Amino acid sequence: MKSLWLHQNNKNKIILFFNGWGGDHYPLEFLESDAYDVLMLYDYRDLSLPGDLTAITGRYEEVNLMAWSFGVWVAQQALAQQGFDFRRAMAINGTLKPADQTNGIPETIIVGTLKNLSERNLQKFQRRMVGGANGWRRFEPTRPRRSLADQKEELQGLIKAFREKSISENLYHCALVGQGDLIFPTANQEKFWAVQADMVSLNVPHFPFYSFTSWDEIIEIK
Repeated sequence: MKSLWLHQNNKNKIILFFNGWGGDHYPLEFLESDAYDVLMLYDYRDLSLPGDLTAITGRYEEVNLMAWSFGVWVAQQALAQQGFDFRRAMAINGTLKPADQTNGIPETIIVGTLKNLSERNLQKFQRRMVGGANGWRRFEPTRPRRSLADQKEELQGLIKAFREKSISENLYHCALVGQGDLIFPTANQEKFWAVQADMVSLNVPHFPFYSFTSWDEIIEIK
């Protein structure tokens, strides 16, 4: 796992943001932050946390968790035993059963994505991820710049981890569920979170970030 500061301005509050599969900072650079420093975790070819997050977060008066897509599962797996006291922990368009017929994405679809992964198919996936033509016009110039090879390796590792590691705990207080999600079935998200966390339903695609202007706006959503 890698880390990268998206905003580091000596604020007294921090957001730990766990990105989704294949992600990097480029599609997210437009998001501002007034009250928060934002540290992004990404590239899950290795699920080990980078460095000492406890030392980093210990400098802040308030620590928040935000995780998107497969990052929801990764954050839970990585942080559950770390003893963090999150002011708010938010899951966005993901669950703790990511490869699941009724609570996540059916595993056959995830495996099929891996098997058929090519530059062309990745772009088709990303176009669905952002909700179609309008989102794609904005997303395409800022697409992640990671190689196809390392994205494939990451997905292989995630599939293996999903099969081998079960999660029983739940760190999350709130789940943002996109009603226009074409990647992670909305009904499956709603089924999973119904008794696990407070749900916020918005008419957004799987990549929901174009509906916001700042990290502050997202983490403070009610």
